[in-house]
Amino acid sequence: VERHLARGVRLSKVRKLLRRDGVEVSYATLRRWAMATLDFGRSAPTVPLAEGEPGSELQLDTGWVWKLVDSAGKEHRRRAWIFTAAVSRHRFVFPVEKETTESAIAACEAAWEFFGGVFRVLIPDNTKTIVQRADPLEPLITPTFLEYAQARGFEIDATRSRKPKDKARVERAVQPVRDDCFGGEKIVSLEQACGHARHWCLEEYGMRRHSTTQRLPREHFEAEERPQLLAAPLDLYDIPISA
Repeated sequence: VERHLARGVRLSKVRKLLRRDGVEVSYATLRRWAMATLDFGRSAPTVPLAEGEPGSELQLDTGWVWKLVDSAGKEHRRRAWIFTAAVSRHRFVFPVEKETTESAIAACEAAWEFFGGVFRVLIPDNTKTIVQRADPLEPLITPTFLEYAQARGFEIDATRSRKPKDKARVERAVQPVRDDCFGGEKIVSLEQACGHARHWCLEEYGMRRHSTTQRLPREHFEAEERPQLLAAPLDLYDIPISA
């Protein structure tokens, strides 16, 4: 337990790993033990945010959340695109080898399939693969991604530089994806990472009661957000390949 916590694995994920080894313990008991024995700390309080319209906003971030283990057993850090529906908090994680404009478009295409439709507004952070120049009023969007957004019918509302509260729900998404989804896992291929992330989004995170909404994100999304989405694309988007 101490080794996993030192590597940043969440205590809830440590409990899952213990169960795989046949150790059954409630989270409350494990937490009390960790606080008493390992000086396990308490999380910081969250800031409540006003709700938007269901199906309107999809917030997007990217971060180092998983590690690829090669045949020699060496770990290589990899990134993922993380989408969070602003009202229901339902989440989609798309692991990638590299963060590029092309992988951002591929991630969006996979997100529309996962959610069953297109959100009207995408709120990314100021990654250079999407936002060439940050500006409070007129950010400069990468032409390739802007053309894609126009083709799929959604608007881009980039966050202000160094203003994490503009997409505060997503700012806290990287850590749980890294720790709860991928923490302690041995991932040997991109395909395995994608399959594991999708299962986590649907069956674990999606079916866990959210501390703010007090609802299950997946059921909340299906009831209130999915019916409000734009129709999912029927055609495949021809993603440009950089030379």
